[in-house]
Amino acid sequence: MNKTNTEITNSEILKVLYYHFKRQIISLYLQDKSLYTASFIYAITHNTYPLFSESEEIKMYNDFFTVTKEKISRVTKYLDEKWRTNNIEVYPTFYQLEDEFETYHIDRSDLIYIIRYCVLDRRFDNELWKKIKSDCPCEADFIDDNFDEKYDFYME
Repeated sequence: MNKTNTEITNSEILKVLYYHFKRQIISLYLQDKSLYTASFIYAITHNTYPLFSESEEIKMYNDFFTVTKEKISRVTKYLDEKWRTNNIEVYPTFYQLEDEFETYHIDRSDLIYIIRYCVLDRRFDNELWKKIKSDCPCEADFIDDNFDEKYDFYME
């Protein structure tokens, strides 16, 4: 049986549901900002898998996030290993992170979204963020700022 132009695949249906899921969260947040954390809203609006707020529903949509669960898990595991040493000398700079993750197809924008998400979720500490920012591109200079809807809330 040939597929006609009017047939829709399961993946296409799931993608529509994903965008509906995102819009619903954004709509609820605009009505009551206490419903979601700043980190969760940042992740959802920046197409970053919200690892620290993971649920079965979110797992279902993993393939539609630009910054996937695999990417964020890899970076946060690496940061955690460095942070647990409690030695600022082994904490990476942003450019060192770029070099470390280049082979995993984790680019600059992915790293910015992941680090920003971690900061907003209060993961790790200020010493790690300071070290990362000590050698970073200008577009990453805001990563440790407080949540600001004007800049952090993005509607596609």
